[in-house]
Amino acid sequence: MSAAPITNADVDAWCRTNCIPPGYKYGIILISFTKRLLAADRPPRERLEFLEYLNEPSADHWLSTNMIATVAAMDDDGFKLAAEALKLGDKGLDVIAKHFPTFAVLNPSLLASLQMMPGMKTAASVEVL
Repeated sequence: MSAAPITNADVDAWCRTNCIPPGYKYGIILISFTKRLLAADRPPRERLEFLEYLNEPSADHWLSTNMIATVAAMDDDGFKLAAEALKLGDKGLDVIAKHFPTFAVLNPSLLASLQMMPGMKTAASVEVL
């Protein structure tokens, strides 16, 4: 028997239960976005910049290398959504964070990555690991 797919409501409830800040949400989404960009044919200098971004430690040490490794590259639908949100300039990251549940439903590895943080409570309905 396979687990029921996660829903936006499940993801939203999990994020509220665990007090996940907007920066963590858009940070994980941007990692997925960056991995998508790395999958395309890019000049070596661009690839290096993307890889350096993925290698930077988070300022408050919430993001581990295992979490980064868990995040899968963004699919076509997620990429379109993120690209549109990023057109909003400074407000784009807030929009991305607000719609984290949609991104997590499209790419469950986003939620799996956040569930790897110490102290996270995992409801059975959103278990993706």
